Amino acid sequence: MTRAIARLRLVLPGTSGGFGDAVDRLARGLADALAAQGVVTRQQAHDSVPDGAPRADAALWFPAADGSAVAPDPRLAPARVHVAVVVDPASSPRHLARYDAIFVPGAGQLAAVRDAVHKAPRQPPVHVVRLACVGPARETEKAERGVSGRVVAIDLRRTSSLSTDLERTLLQLQLKGEAGTLVLVGDDDEPTIRRLRALAERHGVTAFLAAGPDAMSSAIVAADLVVGALSWDELLLAASSRVAVGGVPSTSPRGQPLLAALRDSHVLEEIPGTLQLAAALDRLLRDDAGLATRGLAVQEALLQPARGLADALAEVAPLTGTQTTVTHWQAIGPQAAPAAAAAPVVAVEVAPAKTTAQRIEDDLAALKARLAAERSS
Repeated sequence: MTRAIARLRLVLPGTSGGFGDAVDRLARGLADALAAQGVVTRQQAHDSVPDGAPRADAALWFPAADGSAVAPDPRLAPARVHVAVVVDPASSPRHLARYDAIFVPGAGQLAAVRDAVHKAPRQPPVHVVRLACVGPARETEKAERGVSGRVVAIDLRRTSSLSTDLERTLLQLQLKGEAGTLVLVGDDDEPTIRRLRALAERHGVTAFLAAGPDAMSSAIVAADLVVGALSWDELLLAASSRVAVGGVPSTSPRGQPLLAALRDSHVLEEIPGTLQLAAALDRLLRDDAGLATRGLAVQEALLQPARGLADALAEVAPLTGTQTTVTHWQAIGPQAAPAAAAAPVVAVEVAPAKTTAQRIEDDLAALKARLAAERSS
């Protein structure tokens, strides 16, 4: 039964002290998009405490930072229905079974998520539902940073394969022929930053350097092209900004399932190794219209107008057992014990039963033997 959504809770990865920059931008963009549909959103962290706010019409639970689905807690986020945003099919089936519905933003992951839900004790419905987000204006973000023209963000963090050989990567960037402002995104690691500065000086690479936990999200909203191993929240942020994405292999053990799904669907460009970096950048930057088309493809693959998301949330109905804590019941009492299993048949020799006369004679013989023993003593 369809029920209008007026109040929505966003349960986000982070701590009670705040969220990562990419998640925070996504939450604000989602709230702005749904506000036009009359939906009021309230956000909270996975590990926060109950805030005493009124019960929402729906709670939208985002994955953890590593992309895995979390177990919902209706006491933490009171809502009529609880919906999971799933970006990693390897999430725990027991966690997925706790929701009223599951939204998969990447269509290429639908079959794998359904297989995971099929292993769960209960099977909530699984739908391909793209999210909604109002992204920042790219030209405004560029002006804020004092750059113009095409901007290319290169992921040199530990999770990107481009960081395994920084010298070779900088050499490839020096070979790039097409014009564009480079932004090198690295970890907040002083030795690595010093090495990047030295390599850029040695190979004559002019670029901006952005380091720290919020460096990639800051680069995404101002870039025309991002090359790297992006996490699920960074991909959604890139979609909101209509940024073209070039994927590279990840050095993270868990990997980026959503990035792999978009790559397999040919939504984004795949750069298999560092040796192909310069040629791939020139090919992508040579065609401005093609670059814009690739950014639009990423946006359409993951996002939709806010009306579609609101309608999908309105279609979710509560399932039995979602709002309650499951406790094991143990049967007791005389009628509760299950019937004992039939014992195996074992051949045993049984002595024949004695007659009454035989028992009397045996008793008399035992009495005579006792009297004889007493006389002898």
